Amino acid sequence: MSLNPSLYATLSASGDPTQVTAQYVWGARPGHRDELVLRDRDTDGNGSLDQRLYCLMDYFNPTAVIDTAGDVQERYRYTAFGLRTVMDEDWAPIPVSAVDFDFGFHGQFLDTVTGYYNYGYRFYSPEMGRWLSRDPIGEKGGFNLLEFSANSPANQNDHFGLDLTPYTGSAPFDESSVRPEGEAENVDGHTTAEDDTKFWIEQNENGKCTLKGTGKLTVKIQIYRGVDTSYRDRYGLNVYEHERYHEAINAHDWNVFVEYVNSKLLGGYDNRKCAEIAQRIAYIRLAVNIHEIAIEHGTFDINAYGSSAVDISRMRELLNKAQRDLANVENEFTANNC
Repeated sequence: MSLNPSLYATLSASGDPTQVTAQYVWGARPGHRDELVLRDRDTDGNGSLDQRLYCLMDYFNPTAVIDTAGDVQERYRYTAFGLRTVMDEDWAPIPVSAVDFDFGFHGQFLDTVTGYYNYGYRFYSPEMGRWLSRDPIGEKGGFNLLEFSANSPANQNDHFGLDLTPYTGSAPFDESSVRPEGEAENVDGHTTAEDDTKFWIEQNENGKCTLKGTGKLTVKIQIYRGVDTSYRDRYGLNVYEHERYHEAINAHDWNVFVEYVNSKLLGGYDNRKCAEIAQRIAYIRLAVNIHEIAIEHGTFDINAYGSSAVDISRMRELLNKAQRDLANVENEFTANNC
């Protein structure tokens, strides 16, 4: 597994940066910004990180921690709204974590004193199933100032608490489809994604311009009729989970693109030329995103099925060309002092 270079460290009570009591390392699985790989901890206060535990997760939640020998040290389960039960290696409930493990529901850190989860922008109470502070977006998010993603987190994302990202999620499973004639026998499902993205320029009477945009990603999953749903790929995923992973790839890369456009390109420009260059960058960046997604899908299938049937060489050629085009237009943007 490739690792993110980002670490999270917990300092000692004195705040001395040389006395780190715990250090966390995350992975880079698509769609999982809170996927913890391991935690190193100082168990005796001597300044040495002497305990390493690896985190085992289901799709979102940590379910167990194991030591370097692969032995389970603790297990965890959660109610629908996040109340955690800590168990020993034999599934027997225990009152508190014996290894001081505070990474919990939805991959968020748990304040073991209050029982609240820290989601970065707000604290969440699993006992009440409610946020404890107002939505950072304020009234723009609606009359209910304590809601999240318009009370529809399965269909909306809000990474920064300031706006809903235009990811619509997947359509319901379509299990009525018949396998296309000639389709490979090990292909039991299919995931498709369509984006509707547009950028336009608005100019005022003073020659100032604003680049605006709108977009939506729609993902649809089809499971072919009569498939063996008990079959699992090399990752241990059944056909439903395999296609959901394809969905996660689309969602992750789409949201990266949206955040890039919102933070780097949309907004005001002193002249129309700069706005037009920014518009070109946006469309080329979208093309780069599409090719990157295609390569991720192909690589995932090759690894999942142990098959070389997917030819990603052409995809890489298209990605390289799009990246060269993007670099040229970005240089033009800089040369025009935009």
